[in-house]
Formats: sequence, C-alpha cells, structure tokens
Amino acid sequence: MSEDKHFRRALVLGLVISALLIGVGFWQSITMGIVCLVGCGALLAIFCLYTRNQTREIRRLSDYLTTLVNGTAPLLVPANNQEGELSLLENNIYKTARKLQTQAELMQKDKTYLADALADVSHQLKTPITSMTVMTDLLLEEDLPAEKRLEFLKGISAQLEKMQWMITTLLKISKFDAGTAVLHKEPVELAAVVEQALAPFIIQAEMRQMTLAVDCRQGQFLGDRLWTVEAVQNIVKNCLEHMDNGGTLRLTGTQTALYCQLVIADDGCGIEKEDLPHIFERFYKGKNAGADSVGIGLALSKSVLNRENATVEVQSTVGVGTTFTIRFYRNII
Repeated sequence: MSEDKHFRRALVLGLVISALLIGVGFWQSITMGIVCLVGCGALLAIFCLYTRNQTREIRRLSDYLTTLVNGTAPLLVPANNQEGELSLLENNIYKTARKLQTQAELMQKDKTYLADALADVSHQLKTPITSMTVMTDLLLEEDLPAEKRLEFLKGISAQLEKMQWMITTLLKISKFDAGTAVLHKEPVELAAVVEQALAPFIIQAEMRQMTLAVDCRQGQFLGDRLWTVEAVQNIVKNCLEHMDNGGTLRLTGTQTALYCQLVIADDGCGIEKEDLPHIFERFYKGKNAGADSVGIGLALSKSVLNRENATVEVQSTVGVGTTFTIRFYRNII
C-alpha cells in the first residue's frame, strides 16, 4: 500500500487538511482542538482501512486475472456476495472469462473437427486417385488390348464422377456449417419435389427392374424447392444403393394440419440397429454400406431439412427394409 503513489498523495493531503483543522481547533479552544484531533484521526484511520481492503481486493483480482491468462488457475464462481463496485467488477470478470473459455473450447472443437474432416476427405480421395493412377499407368502400355483400354477409360471416368460428386456435396455441407447457404421460403408442392428428385434415377431403376411406387397427390409446405429436391435425392440414392434388383421403392405423401409428410420406404438389406443413430453423421459408413459409399449424402439431407424446420426419422429392419419419414412442419402462430 505504501507503494501506491495515489494513496500516498491522498494520505498527505488528508494529513495536511487534518493538521490545519486541528490547528484551527486548538486556536479556538483546547476542547475544540481535541475534538478535531480525534475526528481527523478517526477519519484517517477509516480511510486507511478502507483503502487497504480495496487495494487487497484489486490485487487479488489482478493476480487471478494473471493466472487465468497464463492458464494456471481454474475458472471459479465468485464467492464474494457483497455489494459494491468491486463485487460487480468481479462478477463481470467471471462472466467475461467464462465466455472466453467457452469460445476457446468451441474453437478447439472446431480445430479437431476440421482436422478429422480433412483426414476423412484425404482418405476418401486417396482411393479413387490411387485407382486412376493404376489405370493410367496401364493405359500407357502400347500392347494393351483395345477393349481393356476402353474399360480403363470408363473406370477413370467413373472415379472422376465420384470425386466430383463428393467434392460438390462437401462444398454444399460446408455452406450449411458456415451459415452461408441461402434457402428461399416459398410454397412447394410435394409431388413436384418427388418427381424432380426421382428423375435422375428412372433409367437406373428400369435397368435394374426396380419399381418406383409414388403416391404424393397431396402435400404442400413452405421451403426451398431446389434444396429439398437435393435432400430427397440423397435419401433416394441411399435407398437404391441398398436394394437388390427387382426391388420396390415407395414414396408416399400426406398432409395434416400440423405438417406435410413424405415417407420413403425400400425393401433393401436394412440397417443394423447400432448403426441407426449414426447414419446422418458425416463420413459414417455402417456395416451394410457399399464399397463405393462415402457417407456424406445423408449428412447433407439432414442439414437441409434442419434449416427448413423439418425432421427426418429412420426405422429399419435387417433383411426387410428401411423407412425414412420426413415431416415439414407448418409455422403456427
């Protein structure tokens, strides 16, 4: 406390004023002088005690902040319940430190997530790149038969399409993660969404002798048509990939007072019970996943539907099939 120049200045000023008052008091009378002496002494004592306590609290807070900055102290809830400016300051310091700690934890999680995502992307790209490298080396052989050359060229084309789809899907997911994806709210007919979502798979279904049974004569919701088509397409793609030739995929739409519902049901191999809680996680591949499965299509569908105030649930029985239930809820005020 003696090192605090502001305190020393205040103390010197107080002593000077006290000396003047005491001098004036004794000049008036001895009794007045004694009263001034006792009064000024008491005031100076109270001032010193108050300043010492305040300085002690300030130093404690300063030391605590230093340990927080250095990361050598835990974040503790303020134990001082007294009123006053220092108590408010301590509470504000705790709130600020708590907020900074939460942000630091989120940043660390983001860093870990980014590292894992980059590792997953690298792993997913490594397989097709390796395959294309091998086929390219074989194409350089002069005595390679024409039919083999055509086969390898088709293989390279297929791998490039797979990489393009994966990169495009990852970029779309990243838009939702960053909050930059723009969805336009407008009345959307469920039948139109289903028709557009199924269009790319019609030829594939015919070649595999599959039946696409659609009953979506009713159903309307507020959402973004193009993004909804993307979400439904990824679910349909997932279903078709896990169905045998000659299977049936059913899409049924219904409308209630609360929501517009689309049920997508296949008769494929089904999903294992332990895999069900994770199928919407990025890069997750269950036991029944195909060799070409990447594990990002359903993750994109989930991101889109969440932004559209919609839910998606899945039920599955191994050997029987899988059912996805999408509900677009109405905004009821």
